[in-house]
Amino acid sequence: MIVDSILLNSFRNHSQTRLRALNTDVNVFVGNNGAGKTSILEAISLCSLSRSFLEVPDASLIQQGKQSFSSSLQCSTDIKTPYTVSITYESGSRKKISNSYSDSVLPKDLIGIIPLVIISPDYKVLTAGSPSNKRQFLDTILSQSSKSYAAATLKFKRILKHRNALLQQAREGAGFQKDIFDIVTEDFIRLSSNICSARQLFLKRFLPFVQKYYSTISNKEEEIEFNFIPSGYTNNSDSIENELRDSFNSINKQELIRGLTLLGPQKEDVDFLLNNRNVRDSASQGQHKTLYSSIKFAEFLYLETLLQEKPLLLFDDIFAEIDDKRSFNIFSLVNECNCQTFVTSTDSTRIRQSIESNVSWSSFSVLNGEVQQINV
Repeated sequence: MIVDSILLNSFRNHSQTRLRALNTDVNVFVGNNGAGKTSILEAISLCSLSRSFLEVPDASLIQQGKQSFSSSLQCSTDIKTPYTVSITYESGSRKKISNSYSDSVLPKDLIGIIPLVIISPDYKVLTAGSPSNKRQFLDTILSQSSKSYAAATLKFKRILKHRNALLQQAREGAGFQKDIFDIVTEDFIRLSSNICSARQLFLKRFLPFVQKYYSTISNKEEEIEFNFIPSGYTNNSDSIENELRDSFNSINKQELIRGLTLLGPQKEDVDFLLNNRNVRDSASQGQHKTLYSSIKFAEFLYLETLLQEKPLLLFDDIFAEIDDKRSFNIFSLVNECNCQTFVTSTDSTRIRQSIESNVSWSSFSVLNGEVQQINV
């Protein structure tokens, strides 16, 4: 996928920004913190995932003093098919999404058309973050590669909310609607089984990609493994649905007392292991950064393989966090990916030194939401 142009209106501190001279290889946006560099990446994320990668509410993207924002991309697929997408949000309303296929698109139908891999400075959010951070990673990559998984996760959130409401109602003594609760629980179990199975299968397929990139970036022979931690069933179970059903039957009283669903996909976790030791507790800063970068490049290869479309690569100001050698190794992998890449940085010198001579790149200065191309 190639982004040919970007248009922002009243988006963060961008009153109106139109980028047309985008490089098909590497685009570097240089400026001080708060200048509006990351906002450009957020706009791309919005048009790809229907949300900012920073996990902020849509209302926070509106420029101060304005009531709405819009973000639009004009793109070309790998087989040169034009594709456009536009998202408009007005304060207090839902996002309006249109693209080349429809004037009214649901967020779930947008995901996966523009595959996207984002690498940000918050590397430990994934490698040493909370279980919810790691579940979000799994759900994002699986949703981009499978529309059925994306639909399943949206339905799962609705059912979980409904089930929790019924449990809370019972806990507060407002009456327990057992017949409805049993139907909702059965739907919850069937849907959970599908989600859990997909996550386990993905991690098995994904691990070799991560191992490959970790070895390349670190130049070390360290063994990477994943330890998937299920909730309500045993790992690698052939009958997740039956085990979940038995588990829910055994904790029925506990859930009624707590007023909360205690088992299921919303409780699962993944441990990353380096030489059989938990990365969260034992890895150095460099190992965390290397593992994070390896996971993200593996994400790129995984999505490209499944979707037969090259994802976009977005680097949000990460090169200030890594040494020159790792910067060069990362850009070597970017060169191998042969995809369009967007980079934000406060200093273009290190970027220039890391990019290989045969890679085409363009540089843009960003100041208070104003963007100008720089001759390089």
